[in-house]
Amino acid sequence: MGRATVKKFHDAGAIVHALDNDSEHLTSLKSELPSVRTIDVDLFDWEATKAAVEQAGPFDHLVNNAGVIRESPFMEISSNDFDLYFFFLFTTH
Repeated sequence: MGRATVKKFHDAGAIVHALDNDSEHLTSLKSELPSVRTIDVDLFDWEATKAAVEQAGPFDHLVNNAGVIRESPFMEISSNDFDLYFFFLFTTH
């Protein structure tokens, strides 16, 4: 979903910044869409993310498409993982 969103904004002529902690994904994105500005940052690190956004900003729009995958049966999910899922659920809408 994130890549498709970046492509839509890019194709509409927007200046797009893509933040991710997966450098291979960012390299692939950059090769496909060279004008996209990629930023390699761990979004779980608030201070690093804040610094990256401050250096790149200001922004007119923000799309938060961060997601988390933990593979385990639902009834075996730890309370920390449960909180993590709902953190993203509530902050991405």
